Amino acid sequence: MSDKGGSGVEHIETDVLIIGGGFGGLFAAIKAKEKGAGDVLIVDKGAVGRSGKSSMAAGATVYFVPEMGDDLYEWTRAVFQGQMGLCNQDMVESYFLQSAERMRDLEDMGVEYSGGLDGEKLLRLPSRGLGPCKMTVLPSYQGLVGGKGLTLALRKAAAGLGVHFMDKVFVNDLVVQDGRAVGAVGCHRRSGDFYVFESRAVIMAAADCGFRGNYACVEATTGDSFAMAYRAGVDLNNMEMLCCNTAPLRYNFEGTGPAGLFGAVFVNDKGEDFLPKYYPEGSGAEVGKIVQAMAQEKKKGNGPPFYLDFTPISRKYPGFNIEEALYMNMGGWMPVNIARLREMGIVPLESKVLWNPAIQTLRGGIMTGIDCMSRVEGLFACGIAQSMGPGLFNGWSSGRSIWSGATAGRSSAEYLQGTGDVKPHPDLVEGLKRRLYNRGVDADAGDISLEELTQALIECIFSYDVSILKSEDSLMQAQRKLAEIGEEMMPRANIPDMHGFIKYKETENLLLTTGLYLQSSLLREETRADHCREDFPDADPRWLKWIVLNQELEDGFRLEELPWERYRFKPGDLEMAEGFTQGGQP
Repeated sequence: MSDKGGSGVEHIETDVLIIGGGFGGLFAAIKAKEKGAGDVLIVDKGAVGRSGKSSMAAGATVYFVPEMGDDLYEWTRAVFQGQMGLCNQDMVESYFLQSAERMRDLEDMGVEYSGGLDGEKLLRLPSRGLGPCKMTVLPSYQGLVGGKGLTLALRKAAAGLGVHFMDKVFVNDLVVQDGRAVGAVGCHRRSGDFYVFESRAVIMAAADCGFRGNYACVEATTGDSFAMAYRAGVDLNNMEMLCCNTAPLRYNFEGTGPAGLFGAVFVNDKGEDFLPKYYPEGSGAEVGKIVQAMAQEKKKGNGPPFYLDFTPISRKYPGFNIEEALYMNMGGWMPVNIARLREMGIVPLESKVLWNPAIQTLRGGIMTGIDCMSRVEGLFACGIAQSMGPGLFNGWSSGRSIWSGATAGRSSAEYLQGTGDVKPHPDLVEGLKRRLYNRGVDADAGDISLEELTQALIECIFSYDVSILKSEDSLMQAQRKLAEIGEEMMPRANIPDMHGFIKYKETENLLLTTGLYLQSSLLREETRADHCREDFPDADPRWLKWIVLNQELEDGFRLEELPWERYRFKPGDLEMAEGFTQGGQP
């Protein structure tokens, strides 16, 4: 499978190269092998199935199960409205129609769901923001609950089919030759050795972008997939859709939605329960609405700080312990997080906790067809690297990753049947190698630390008038700050070791992804979903179209109409919810 070259160079040949080892990447590998693909390799900058967002997830997944009375029309309409019309309805329906089959796949691997797919007591909860859509919770495998159990089951199934894994390899660029993806290049995170991956098909399954913020599990989600795709001439869309959640300031936490539904209340620095001024559901509102209301309160001088007050829960439910009843029974990292905080003497959900907005995810991604192939031949995308419409819904990320992973895997195997080998040209590979090693490791060079770079980037994008309530002036000011970081600070970065080198390369990807976010945010002159422009406060039907970014276009972008002629739901079916998330001012 590999041919070790000299001078720290390794050439690796495979039929299908998968970049990223979460739900999407593992499902892609399994389905590719089942469909007849020969050699399949998953490469991860962490550890395949053992690191990243999938392994840390709680495991909640939106599954459509007709046997339980789920209605395809109603479920698809809920997603269409939840995504404010910017919905790939073909993909959504395909996802739903395959859901039960994917759940059976996992059960065949040994994953257990409470009640089982054929049981009458399958444990399902409403998916916040998606009306009738339900999500399964608490999947388990060999005593592990949530993402850890799912990824372990998937990893074992993939290994049993002969899938190869490579850990701790940072992939920096795709190799595209004559309009076709024929591999990728990267380096080992510890040794720095250069890798050339030659493949007949490539599946991008890396994560999204969390901008190294204060939300949980986003430190390593640095926009690598978006940056690699953009440099390779791939179409990206929805790059203006930055989803903010909320989080405490002193530690990581996940689960604001359930806390609000149980009765926890957000208050401003004057102690006021301010959310009912904006939404009838108050602190039970969608997290996107909550952070926009916080931004409005800041403008009025009523914060920060903001707090999440848990005392109403004990008044509403005497003797009820939300930590034990809810969070300690979740899958993923939350129970471990709470246990470690307790060991440190921190009570996570004390009476009133400092709690502010937190950037969670950029909901853009690689545009593909329903077969998950991008505009670049042989390049497929799945998971949250693929664009499937905006919106941050419970159980949606896991479900769409599973669907797109399975689809990309099958499609890549079918693609292989009609294509031969193409060797990357040495000059092309050499150019990508130079791009990767554009800076060397030198502890004595550079007077700006990587931490200073990260802080400058955070100050640029985390300002409330850039990440939440946008305007032309604030976005253009952020563009100027970003240019200063790239032109003046990056060349002066201190790179003390290989760990610092990888962080520097991730920062390059963050800078590019941030620029794409700002560009797309300036282009969309309306307010829709999580994109809120104060200078264009209403949703404008003329903007119900994709903003597609591609560096090979003359202007760097194009506007693309959605294929309404084949979609079930039309613009006239869009019911805008109340509140300024969809354009109305409070």
